[in-house]
Amino acid sequence: MIKKKTKFEDIPVTEFCFKYTMHRATYFRAKKRGYFYVKYHIKNVDVSDNFDTELAYKIARAIFKKYFHERLEIKDDLIQEGVLESFVKSGARGTYPHVLSRLICQGMRNYIYKIYGRYGQKKTEVYDESCNAKVKHSAL
Repeated sequence: MIKKKTKFEDIPVTEFCFKYTMHRATYFRAKKRGYFYVKYHIKNVDVSDNFDTELAYKIARAIFKKYFHERLEIKDDLIQEGVLESFVKSGARGTYPHVLSRLICQGMRNYIYKIYGRYGQKKTEVYDESCNAKVKHSAL
């Protein structure tokens, strides 16, 4: 979906914010700029009708074997996340193999960042009884 610019209307701030579901601070920044994008922060899922799952899984396995082969403990999760990323974003970009491979690689990399962080340290939360709170530790 292409986001379109919208000009301001002469209505009160509260009604305008309610109508376009935006925060007051966003309203004033956009008014100073002179325009705003409707539903700018809402993520859109654009799925293609002719998405080839067999091709996506084949590409995902090849990418896993080439780039992520040392992560055997999360192999199935990585492949699934890569295919999911390509499925969700397939409508706007098409289902060409080079586009699918880039989207699959992005999905796998983002999953690794979510689990292990950017620098390879696994994120864990440990309950610390001395202060009655969750403390984040990093451990391999």
